Amino acid sequence: IFMRQLLESVDYFHNKNIVHRDLKPENILLDDFLNIKVSDFGFATIVKSDQELTELCGTPGYLAPEVLAQSMYENVPGYGREVDMWACGVIMYTLLCGAPPFWNRRQMMMLRSIMAADYTFNSPEWDDITEAPKNLIRRLLVINPTERLTATQALAHPFFHSQEQEDYQEYERTRRISQMFALIEELSKFRARRKFR
Repeated sequence: IFMRQLLESVDYFHNKNIVHRDLKPENILLDDFLNIKVSDFGFATIVKSDQELTELCGTPGYLAPEVLAQSMYENVPGYGREVDMWACGVIMYTLLCGAPPFWNRRQMMMLRSIMAADYTFNSPEWDDITEAPKNLIRRLLVINPTERLTATQALAHPFFHSQEQEDYQEYERTRRISQMFALIEELSKFRARRKFR
């Protein structure tokens, strides 16, 4: 559900020609009803359909290879919306196994891993994860940005349809319980105010 909401958010601002450029877990907030809110649009920019960006910005572990290429090589093409989709792949990987795919104590080694899309599903945390989410991550963490899924394509991925009914029912149940507790809290405040009058 979390990834679905994130991709719906990304799809929305991409359709408004906005590139966030700094998607990471710290910039994704949850409200009381378990809805996500994408925050920190400090690096965000509006792009025209044929415009390429060249500024190096974002958080190192979530940068797409084409962003890093801007500072490493001369005369490389710019980048666009696809950088947000790479970051979504990194976020999904991190959420599922508890560690980012390219983390290394030495930043230069981490950047080399990003440039080569050098990550694995070999750690024990992946043993119980099915193939569908791994496939979605593979389709997002693609070096060539033209081969990377868009937000719309990612939302149509089988991962969201295989788990959707079961997860959505549990999500709605949890959401209703959260709303009920919020209502009870508001009613108790209202009742307390009436007692003091």
